[in-house]
Amino acid sequence: MDNITHSLVGLAVGEAAYRLCRRKQPASASLPRAPFWWVSAIANNLPDLDSLYAPITPGKIGYLLHHRGHTHTLGMVLPQFLLVLAFAYLVFRFTKQRPTRREWKTLGILCLLGPLIHISLDALNSYGVHPGWPFSSKWLYGDTLFIIEPLLWFMFIPLLVSQPISKAWRGVLSLFIPFAFVLAFSSGLVSMVTFAFLMLWLILFFILSLKLSARAMLSTTGVAFVLVLLAFNITSGIARQQITDAENGGEYSIVDIALSPLPANPFCWTAVLIQKNSSQHRFKMRNGIHTISPAIFPLGQCTELLPATLAHEKNQTSSTVWWADFEGTTDEFTRLNTENCMANAFFRFARAPYYEPLISTLLLKDMRFQSRGPSFAQIEAQLEYPEGSCPRFLPSWDPPRSDLLEISN
Repeated sequence: MDNITHSLVGLAVGEAAYRLCRRKQPASASLPRAPFWWVSAIANNLPDLDSLYAPITPGKIGYLLHHRGHTHTLGMVLPQFLLVLAFAYLVFRFTKQRPTRREWKTLGILCLLGPLIHISLDALNSYGVHPGWPFSSKWLYGDTLFIIEPLLWFMFIPLLVSQPISKAWRGVLSLFIPFAFVLAFSSGLVSMVTFAFLMLWLILFFILSLKLSARAMLSTTGVAFVLVLLAFNITSGIARQQITDAENGGEYSIVDIALSPLPANPFCWTAVLIQKNSSQHRFKMRNGIHTISPAIFPLGQCTELLPATLAHEKNQTSSTVWWADFEGTTDEFTRLNTENCMANAFFRFARAPYYEPLISTLLLKDMRFQSRGPSFAQIEAQLEYPEGSCPRFLPSWDPPRSDLLEISN
């Protein structure tokens, strides 16, 4: 998830912790609301500090392999817990604040929950995490939420601005609302139908924030958060089963289906279908959009980018349109993995790897992030790397497509 989502979730959890602490220890309480908020927000964002050490492996490959890397694992939760707790201690000492024992206990729980919540939210995307390190280096993909989900923003912002905080902080939090609308509109991923639904969703939660008590609003937002996650999880399963039923059979068997919903839309899903023909050592992958209910949400209403594509694309049904494909041999991928050190590093990240041969180089791509222009997940690799020029300090993540590389983890 994006850092705004992590921050909003952290602030909401901090508010819940503050109210729980006050309810159990109202008389001797010493800390105001703010420390609970900033401790939780920092703890919920700390795992993304991996971007600071990603340059130890130079180039784009360093970001791909180290982002959502070791700091996003259960093995690194305890060090991050201690780091946030130590920082809070130094701040309180500098500001001469003296938290009570219960307040320290509550803050400690926030320091521990923050990284765990962060990892759990990131696990819901198709990007993936590998939380089991150091015991397991396998990737885990939730395929449930888009990486920037405005439904979550528009739930948590009304909750937070309804709390007794300063006008300045209300203003800062409220600025994310027009930013989210501009982002949704400019991306082309949000149709006008979804855009209208987002506006109604935001209005609903602002009305609730005016009608409900602060405690009731907190509970309502928590329940709505769980229901949103549940809705996307259920529809993800439906989309996967529908694509499996439609595409299974024949010479190629399904290896994986990478799914990601369009923002604020549990009906429409981007899908990358990966299939393999074991007897011929071949595989193919396709990229497209699927709607789980053409009657309720036709393909043409899924995204503003689709109508032009639908007019020219023959490879479509009423529920799915495929517009990009790649076919290759597992022998070629195995050779690249063995002989090309940059490809070997890239295969530790790419869930849907493919390549385009250029004049004197090779363009390595991941079909999950294919776009009209250059993608953050594409790397131009040399055909050969002299000794000593290969990427260094590579994490030992299992290649997501070990089934195509024909290696065992």
